[in-house]
Amino acid sequence: MFDRTDSHNLLIEALETVKKRLIIVCPWLNCNSIDEHLLQKFKDCLNRNCQIDIGWGYLGDRLNIGKGWKYNALGDLQELEESYPGLFLLKLLGTHENYLVCDEKFAFVGSHNFLASGNQSLEREVGVLTSYSEIIQGLINRFDNAEVLEEAEINRRFAASVKSLDEVEYLPGVIDESEMEFRDFSMVVDEEEGVEYLPGVVDENEMEFRDFSMMVDEDEEEEKEEEESLEPVVSAEEFLRRYSEGERDFTGINLSGVDLSGKSFNNSKLNLSNANFNGVNLSGADLRDFNFTGATLKSANLSEIKLYSANLSHTKFINTNLNKAQINSVKLEKAKFRNVNLSEANLESANFTEVNLRGVNLSNSQLSNNVNFSNANLTKANLSRLNLRNANFTNADLSQAKRSFAEHS
Repeated sequence: MFDRTDSHNLLIEALETVKKRLIIVCPWLNCNSIDEHLLQKFKDCLNRNCQIDIGWGYLGDRLNIGKGWKYNALGDLQELEESYPGLFLLKLLGTHENYLVCDEKFAFVGSHNFLASGNQSLEREVGVLTSYSEIIQGLINRFDNAEVLEEAEINRRFAASVKSLDEVEYLPGVIDESEMEFRDFSMVVDEEEGVEYLPGVVDENEMEFRDFSMMVDEDEEEEKEEEESLEPVVSAEEFLRRYSEGERDFTGINLSGVDLSGKSFNNSKLNLSNANFNGVNLSGADLRDFNFTGATLKSANLSEIKLYSANLSHTKFINTNLNKAQINSVKLEKAKFRNVNLSEANLESANFTEVNLRGVNLSNSQLSNNVNFSNANLTKANLSRLNLRNANFTNADLSQAKRSFAEHS
């Protein structure tokens, strides 16, 4: 059993000792909780190539829990997400849950915000620490399989709501609670005109259209539709049983959240086209010559995976960890990469022509004369310590990319 102070200390211990992955679910993200000291702990952990996933809530939930809280640490965390693509993930859940999972070693579930230090509230709170493997795996699956809210809509609301709360503290008796609720849900900032739309100024129907009819990223809609059409999750045990019995065509299989780390399927040439690998752990697995055409790998751990000669055409990698992966001679036609960690990966003979690699971390990756990035989108990519002589970047979009190439290494 833990009180508030002890649980915050447990978070610090987890950040200092985690080996692979730390999951933190906590709705409240303000700078009183996430201070410079905690941000540095996050960075130290990420610099060890440990994955940190944070599930957080949205502003409407805060009205039901307490008043005066702000989300002004969100910007700092989004900077971490940009600086450590594939390693640091912010997952917008709209949740009131509070739990932490450190590798598969222990989990902590509590009633309070364990990101906060113990001196921020005198209220009685309690948390429970467990090393029970079934509970730990259940929490991991709960996080990996949780539906992500539509960020285009929620983030736009945050832009206005956070600004409003930064400018004026909400204090009981100063602003009517119903008025505060309307400000939180209905205020929208027009990005082009810089005008705030307030109740009574814009027609209610127009406001409703602005809030709820915003254009959503086509990729996200496509991914959502595909996930909804997939079959129920197949456990690792069932998949391995079917494989051992000789099955090789697993088209459309749903393996989301399963752990197949270290497994070897060498020379089996499995067909995993259109499969769901969201949240899967394939670290260190040998999947050479596999067919992943059209598969989705969102928030998956593929560190040190062997993907020699695999077919990754039309495959979607989103917030995927491919640190030290072996991606030699793979097919990548129309593959999609978003916020992927490819640091220290072996990319020999890989063809990224016209591939979208926006925000990808390619630092210290091993290139060869046959690696082709021509016409690729490398906007905001991390290209630190790459040898330019070992790859073709003709007509690639390198805008806002981080470049400190090791041209003579």
